[in-house]
Amino acid sequence: MKKSQDIQQFINSLSDTEKQLALSVLTKPQTMAECCFSEAKTNNNRNYIDDSDNSRKHVRAFITAINFPSSLDELYYDYFEEGAYLDIETLLFSRFRENHPTEWTVPKWAKPDDICMFYFAKTADAKIRGVQKEFEARRDDLDWAIERGLEILIQRGWQYCDKYSGTIFAVGKVAGKPYYFEESGSYAHWHSPIYAEISEIFTLENPLSIADFRDVVFLTRGGTITPVFGREFDIVRDRITATNDAPRFFLDCSTKPLPLRGINEHNWMKVAKEYRTSFILEQEFRACYVDYLLQGLSDDGAIFRECRTKKAAKGQKGKAFVDNVILFNGLYLPVEVKLNILAEANLSAQCEKYCHLDQLFLEVNEHPINSTQLYNEKILIVDTDALYLYDNNDKSITTVIKLDTIQDDSLSEVKNTLLQFLSK
Repeated sequence: MKKSQDIQQFINSLSDTEKQLALSVLTKPQTMAECCFSEAKTNNNRNYIDDSDNSRKHVRAFITAINFPSSLDELYYDYFEEGAYLDIETLLFSRFRENHPTEWTVPKWAKPDDICMFYFAKTADAKIRGVQKEFEARRDDLDWAIERGLEILIQRGWQYCDKYSGTIFAVGKVAGKPYYFEESGSYAHWHSPIYAEISEIFTLENPLSIADFRDVVFLTRGGTITPVFGREFDIVRDRITATNDAPRFFLDCSTKPLPLRGINEHNWMKVAKEYRTSFILEQEFRACYVDYLLQGLSDDGAIFRECRTKKAAKGQKGKAFVDNVILFNGLYLPVEVKLNILAEANLSAQCEKYCHLDQLFLEVNEHPINSTQLYNEKILIVDTDALYLYDNNDKSITTVIKLDTIQDDSLSEVKNTLLQFLSK
């Protein structure tokens, strides 16, 4: 490992109170869990709202698991060199969140105001033990400042593990739309490239143990994100607030199940206004919204699904399938469906595969249509926020119309607007 700043840089960054607590670990590390991790309590009264009260704000919720670094290199490069504090400390100490947004891994379907509950994984014990073993094997080769700094981080990790392992210990809410970001060269122990800003984070004086919610929520094995639906969320929320003060955004929210069985060709637009952004699976979004939308846009009301493409002239190998195809203004228009285009990796490259096709197979056993019957440079994209058009000429993606603005069941305004974009 290369030389770095002394651990004193971390200590100097703390407030006077936190500085005293951090320094105490050098001589009395065993007392750190008892004295270190409290923040000012929120002063909200627990004025619960009856579950039948329609005034609750309906959101979605998920549990995101965090852990200790998986290797000594990760602890050094991604933590010691980046301020010398751990992920869990970002959540426990508000001063580490000052002057910059706190961004965290989230599900692709997350939306602003959704609830994020932070869970410190029970496997942290094994992670710390592994890193400590690696540290002991390599410590003689380390510069003194680096050695002492890593040792302190490991000691703090044990203290957090003793107090928070296997618990939900903090809650926040999503403050922005998820986006895709893949950091190259990182040693990160998590693998999700989907992030969003999380705001109004508060820690729990009495963390909720997994033993107290595993009867209603089964944590995803091997993954970071666990969705929490409907009544399950209400139970977890009530168990958290039974022993903790919490801000109003958490007290006054609930998740609402989607009325999927009640959606039909007569009410889809009305239902969609309330529930469209609540879909967490593309299949649900397609079946309960996109199919009805595309039927209304199509010249003949027909939708073709998972259509195979052939692009031999461009050297395309293997099979590529476009999500949907519709006949629009006399030509066939390929359509891609996403939950959130910002959370997609290189969407332009995905769309480019469906431009300048030699053949498009609408049905498995039917003769293909050729390029003269297609929009060769344009791909229609639908997500839970808007309609977009990909233009292969300049690789651009342009918003055609926001879905919230669609009022006419006949979709005449959408058709006219889309035609204008396709004619450019």
